[in-house]
Amino acid sequence: GRFECPVFLGLDTVAFGFSDQAYGFSTTPMLYRGDLKSPEVVRITIGDTPALLRSVVLSDARLGARVGMIEDAGTLILPGTREFDSGLYRAAAPALGPADEWTVTHLTRGVGSVDSFDARNGRVVFVGMRGPNLPELFELRDGIEHRLTSFNEWVAAECRVVEPRFLSVSRGSGMSVEGWVLIPEGIASMPGSCPGILNIHGGPKTAYGEVFFHEMQTWAARGYAVIYCNPRGSAGKGDAFADIRGRYGTIDYDDIMAFLDAALQRFPEIDSGRLGVTGGSYGGFMTNWMIGHTDRFKAAASQRSISNWTAFWGTSDIGYWFADDQMAATPWSEPDKYAFHSPLSYADAVTTPTLFIHSDSDYRCWIQDGLQMFTALKYHGVPSRFAWFEGENHELSRTGKPQARICRLKEIISWFDTYL
Repeated sequence: GRFECPVFLGLDTVAFGFSDQAYGFSTTPMLYRGDLKSPEVVRITIGDTPALLRSVVLSDARLGARVGMIEDAGTLILPGTREFDSGLYRAAAPALGPADEWTVTHLTRGVGSVDSFDARNGRVVFVGMRGPNLPELFELRDGIEHRLTSFNEWVAAECRVVEPRFLSVSRGSGMSVEGWVLIPEGIASMPGSCPGILNIHGGPKTAYGEVFFHEMQTWAARGYAVIYCNPRGSAGKGDAFADIRGRYGTIDYDDIMAFLDAALQRFPEIDSGRLGVTGGSYGGFMTNWMIGHTDRFKAAASQRSISNWTAFWGTSDIGYWFADDQMAATPWSEPDKYAFHSPLSYADAVTTPTLFIHSDSDYRCWIQDGLQMFTALKYHGVPSRFAWFEGENHELSRTGKPQARICRLKEIISWFDTYL
């Protein structure tokens, strides 16, 4: 198992998260309590709880360091994610009943994302993203969120910020996939009025939400509809939903394509003949996978991607254990499985003009994965371009140097403008 975020509840008592790895590396931890004078530990969160110790709603415009868990007056304040909302929760021992069945209470009320936070003597403050707004500082008082700052109000006042439109798509057996569509302002309601970009998140165990996302707002401002969702593999709906070990490119691909079809039906102003696809990390893997399995996209932008699971196994900073876990095999136990789930295996079927974006200090998804796919597409005569970012890492789109982030967006927009 895996231990994380230990916090003292007294001189001799420690609370911590523990994952039993029942669903592999991505298994959500539960809360436990232990006495330093005894080897025994007790689980203190029972029943249905959000994904505690996880604030995974994505944005490329967030502020503040992640905080795991804080003790306040004998209780625990910690982040958690349910569906597409990352908020703050309080775990506390009950006044009545078994002492080791702690209650978990949702503290925040707004839907969005909570990043850094602090708590002392019952007072809780946090940096949060609410709606399509950028981060601000909030305080919780009497169960109500009070915004303390207005640093970023100018963005809504001076820029066109498009409200995301929610869409839920049934996938059978009581399961659904949720997501959103950004429709550019001023677009006529006539069918096929604007091109669309399908944006796929990384992780895969993260989640899109309703918070501000700079890159997507930028594309919408350029006249592109943006389509994005949380397929199987995503966080927020339980470990079984998130478990795609050994199934990369299968059920997750089907979910994304089903959501795309539903979005095109719901919003006929999006031109189904002018679609692009992009994503980074796992989203880069899925972009590579899609262009080898469908010709529906007229352009693609693959970012910090995986194209060859065997190469990823031997180069990534997490490769040898993450690949084993997510492939449910090793390169030696099932080499054919590694090949089956590697987009490089299908490069000879690609016809989609593709831009590759990689950073040479990215030790998570090494630049060689992008180069392999780029070279294969060039070999097979597919229009391709490789944008090499010197000195940047896996976080280019979120915390890269400002000039590099601007250059990245210009590369993507130029590519889609050319082919869409």
